[in-house]
Amino acid sequence: MYSGPVFDMAKTQFHGIADHLEIPMDLLGIEPAGSTAIVQGFGNVGSVAAFELAGHGVKIVGVSDHTGAYADPRGFDITGPKAFIETHGTLAGFCKKAEVDPEEMLTLPCDVLVPAAMERAITAENAGRIQCRVLAEGANGPTTPEADAIIAGRNRDIFVPPDILCNAGGVIVSYFEWVRDLQQYFWDETEVNSGLYSALDRSLAQVLARAKAEGLSNRNAALAIGIDQRARRRRHPGPTKTGMARALAQPEMAAGPGVAPFQSRWDR
Repeated sequence: MYSGPVFDMAKTQFHGIADHLEIPMDLLGIEPAGSTAIVQGFGNVGSVAAFELAGHGVKIVGVSDHTGAYADPRGFDITGPKAFIETHGTLAGFCKKAEVDPEEMLTLPCDVLVPAAMERAITAENAGRIQCRVLAEGANGPTTPEADAIIAGRNRDIFVPPDILCNAGGVIVSYFEWVRDLQQYFWDETEVNSGLYSALDRSLAQVLARAKAEGLSNRNAALAIGIDQRARRRRHPGPTKTGMARALAQPEMAAGPGVAPFQSRWDR
């Protein structure tokens, strides 16, 4: 059986994004088919996110990289940007008719906005103008604290799966890989995905339960849970490799008493 890296990290990061899109879309009654998404960044995470979302019927109405941004309410055939980048290296000059200001693209109407390019993309200047219903943080720290406060004030308008959860797929699978190497027991892709989805579902369920119970934003609920877990681990230290990956991956850490994981309707 294959004994190299258990899974492609870009895909596992997207699986985290996808899982934390699926659940809020279900909660908000947004059907993937016919919904719209804007993806900032067309690298390892953003490009995979765009392809996977399109595969679920989501219309990709905006794409960008560091050289330019493009938007079309009719949607893009996502193979176009991919082929252009493979030929030219970037999206510069991809579609002149659809070219928009990169900052403007983030504020265009869509169901799902995926900032998957860089830190501090969502700022105090644009947070009040964002028109998405789900803000899925594919990058690390794409929302500034000032913007976060504005978005938290719009909590009924915008559902935010924070980066600590939304792009956790890669780090969870890295933990699986570490465990697998210690045991010299090799998993196939189906087993990896099963463990990954189970961990993600339990974790988001716990975050949503904590947010509701204590009147917190999803981000603050996730951070509070992480602090609690860290404090518990300091009182009862385990093996040397600890952290969010293990907390997310282990059932007794990821789900509190009485917190039931979500059941997927998407094809996994």
